[in-house]
Amino acid sequence: MRFRSGDPNANAGSSHRSNASATSSVSATAALQAVYEVQAGDQSLRGLVQGGYDISTNAARLDGTVLGGRLTGEHMHVEFVALPCSQSNAGSQSNAAGGTCFQGKITVTPRAAS
Repeated sequence: MRFRSGDPNANAGSSHRSNASATSSVSATAALQAVYEVQAGDQSLRGLVQGGYDISTNAARLDGTVLGGRLTGEHMHVEFVALPCSQSNAGSQSNAAGGTCFQGKITVTPRAAS
């Protein structure tokens, strides 16, 4: 199951806590934990993911578990990049904090049937 930004039938939101730490003078990373809620009718789900954000590339990768809704208990993977809204596919987002938009995908991988 894959939800892409811009899908008219799915809306995803997140909240996260960030603990930034510099790993070297050249590269800095931030630890992220997020709750994603995808509202898509009978396909809706909610999941908890954690991972890292590479500040130098503006890219993040997070992994976790679907906690509620469809596919409860399955693996959830999230990847996104942070972009100025003018460079993303989000169009004009006057309410985006600092003019930053996040573009990426959420993938849920069901376990193989046993």
